[in-house]
Amino acid sequence: MELLINTACVHWFNPLSWIFLKYFFADMELACDAKVIKNLNERQTKEYALAILTCASGKTFFASAFGGTKTKLRLETILSYKKLTLFSSLCFAVLLISLAIIMVTNATV
Repeated sequence: MELLINTACVHWFNPLSWIFLKYFFADMELACDAKVIKNLNERQTKEYALAILTCASGKTFFASAFGGTKTKLRLETILSYKKLTLFSSLCFAVLLISLAIIMVTNATV
């Protein structure tokens, strides 16, 4: 992460570097939310979403360590989080193995 900030400082004149940094921080914040709710049950997930909403409403002092992603997007992502099923894991594994075989054998379609 420090490398990205240093790159943005060196390329301060390039608007694409700042746009990239903004989206990187937003994605990192959503990834942190996903990591937190991964091991929570439904009730705890709702409590976590309520805590974020309370913090964002200004009732408590809260400063985001990342990009300050919009609260509505974070809450929608948290409340619609679905755990990976065995079937979807197997489908993903088949896709990865197929891609690996195609790339290793240099097969053309």
